Amino acid sequence: MTAENQGHARRARLKRVVVVNPANYGRNMAGLRPPFGLLTLVSGLMGLGVEVIWIDADLIRSRQKVFAELRDYLDCDLLMIGGLSTAYKSIKEIISFVESSGSSIKIVVGGRVAKDTGDVVWKFNPRLDMLCRQEGEFVVKDYVEHWPDYKKVRGIEYRMGDDIVVNDVAPTPATFADVPRMRWEILDKSYFAEQGFLLTGRGCPYKCGFCRKKDSLVEKHRSMEFEEILDDIRYLLEKRGVNKITFVDEFFMQNKKRVENLCHAFQTLGVSFSWVCTTRANIIGEGDVPLLRLMKESGCSAINMGLESGSQDMLDKMNKKLRIEQSERAVSAARRAGLKIRPTFIFGFPGETRRTALESVRWRRRWGLKGGFFYATPYPGSDLYDQWLQRDSVDLAKEEAWLLMGPNLNYCNVNLTDMPDWKLRLLGIECALRLNPKRFISKKIQGLKRRLKGS
Repeated sequence: MTAENQGHARRARLKRVVVVNPANYGRNMAGLRPPFGLLTLVSGLMGLGVEVIWIDADLIRSRQKVFAELRDYLDCDLLMIGGLSTAYKSIKEIISFVESSGSSIKIVVGGRVAKDTGDVVWKFNPRLDMLCRQEGEFVVKDYVEHWPDYKKVRGIEYRMGDDIVVNDVAPTPATFADVPRMRWEILDKSYFAEQGFLLTGRGCPYKCGFCRKKDSLVEKHRSMEFEEILDDIRYLLEKRGVNKITFVDEFFMQNKKRVENLCHAFQTLGVSFSWVCTTRANIIGEGDVPLLRLMKESGCSAINMGLESGSQDMLDKMNKKLRIEQSERAVSAARRAGLKIRPTFIFGFPGETRRTALESVRWRRRWGLKGGFFYATPYPGSDLYDQWLQRDSVDLAKEEAWLLMGPNLNYCNVNLTDMPDWKLRLLGIECALRLNPKRFISKKIQGLKRRLKGS
């Protein structure tokens, strides 16, 4: 521990904290990804001299095992739980367990579930003490310095009797330089079984209607320092033994000069590896073929791209800020460079009709983009979610039931179109068959086998 950290430890009132990564029951283990927000939160706490106990419920997936592990640490000062709204069921279970145990440990919930569904979290979890709607790593310093005086902790809300007190907003740095480095070492080897995931930036200036990014905190893109990216890559390659890395940034290719410099740096690391990134279609075109070829030479094998629809009407309704011809130029450029495109498409967004759905199918077939599609799903924090709440007059009880159900965009959880349910289901089947009949039949057979095995 450095002298600076020792100084923090001597004056810290917050001594021991349990941080729980809640289970995301709707995601299978093959989709296990590092909880980047919690990793930086843990790093911030440890850097300030706080002892952190890490419990990964998303990895354990057994309620009883999680509770048994947590029971040993209920004498800590604080229990921090953070995650997406899809982890709400696990968060509620953990809070209920603490309540039933009779422990007096203070509980704070953060992450997108707090930011986007805070009213639900407060109402149906009376044992909850605090809620953090901001990025937690920028709040922990106040926790450490002022604990247990909630009034001085910027960026949180806390319960006082029957009232919820909202504190001042915590300052959020404009760059990634002040974000604590992630503590990779706390993660189990299961996170690196097939590949490594790396987040090198946050934020997206676009406001697509289906995305959980409508708040101002994430509008400006912030990137990690160049050398820090290389340090993390070296760690993943040398210490964790991965040979493939997926960059999960929503806007990885925003700064093309940075991408070019990274490609050159990858070629000098002395270790070959393949990598995948994500970008928007309107960012790349025919003029970027040389850069795309450089990416391929440095190990890039594919680009994830949210094309969403082959119907301009639907793209406009989604507020995608994308033209069909831009998608075509992006696909063409990537293919000229020898890169594989891994597109995503959405079916059933409000305004979808048989005409728009089949228009999208025909466009995809013309460009050889068969694959499947995701169903439009209202996730908290998106404009689509607000539309659904208003359209169906959803109160807090119904909203919590939706969160507990764990909506999954691989299925039609709710009909958001003007079509009857039966017509939407039939249209979905028709589109899937027109796109890739072998894939559709194979998935149906696999589903039948799972049901027979379960019975």
